[in-house]
Amino acid sequence: MNIAFIIQDYNYHGGGQVTANLAEQLQSLGHSIDIIAIQCNEGDVKSRPKVFSNVLDLHASGLFSSVFKLTKIFRDSRYDVIICIGGYSNLSVSLAKFLSRSSTPVIGSENFATSVLIGDYPKVFLRLSLPLFRFAYTKLNGLIFVSDKLRLEFLKKNSWHPSRCVRIYNPIRSPEKKPKENVKSKVDVLVLTSDSEAFGMVLVEGLAAGLQVVSTDSFSGPAEVLGDGRYGFLAEVNDVNSIASSMKAAIDSPISQKIIHEGASRFSIDSIVKKYLEFITIVIASDGNLDDSI
Repeated sequence: MNIAFIIQDYNYHGGGQVTANLAEQLQSLGHSIDIIAIQCNEGDVKSRPKVFSNVLDLHASGLFSSVFKLTKIFRDSRYDVIICIGGYSNLSVSLAKFLSRSSTPVIGSENFATSVLIGDYPKVFLRLSLPLFRFAYTKLNGLIFVSDKLRLEFLKKNSWHPSRCVRIYNPIRSPEKKPKENVKSKVDVLVLTSDSEAFGMVLVEGLAAGLQVVSTDSFSGPAEVLGDGRYGFLAEVNDVNSIASSMKAAIDSPISQKIIHEGASRFSIDSIVKKYLEFITIVIASDGNLDDSI
């Protein structure tokens, strides 16, 4: 298949790393992959993940420029499917698809706990643009969420068909059988105290490194990543005593390396890419947008 990943800015942040890993793995399986960076800047280029470098830079300066340049891509499209990374990409690509009247399937992704369509985004401009987001999303053919909780929260507030909205976790490189032997530092416990995390990639990376992991039980991903406490320790949000107690438990009663490896294995690149390909195949084979069942 010819697949394009479209991302707002392709640098060494979580979304960029995930996109690079997916692109590299899909390419290794024989698929033709491009990454399209919408709002590329010099800093992005310097800090890009090194594992995948086949990138088209649009250098779009704002939403109107983004949609205009993406419309050209749709009109000349050779892609079997386009996958958007994040809300801004979902918006820009969907509007470009609408204006170009393209039939190319587009799969969006939601990977922020404070998404516009949950209605809790702190930026006033994005809250006011909710109607535009709602319209644009109706042009998507599928939507990927990075946690079950995020998916369910979206479905509560939007009338999309559940079969078009799937949960697929972010991937990591397959962990080694004895991952902690590869950790150069003497760190034993990783602690995350966020008040919101759509997924929590650093938690998965901690598990893959064989560390004891402590996280606040924030919306929406940490509890899922840590298996509701099987693979790590969960503390109350904004509760110092609870966090300290969980850290003490991680030191005094550590989880076995076997269990930690089990937890990390759920996010292996092989299994995650398999789920991507399964969903892509279903979406391509079916007509309709987010309102329709598959």
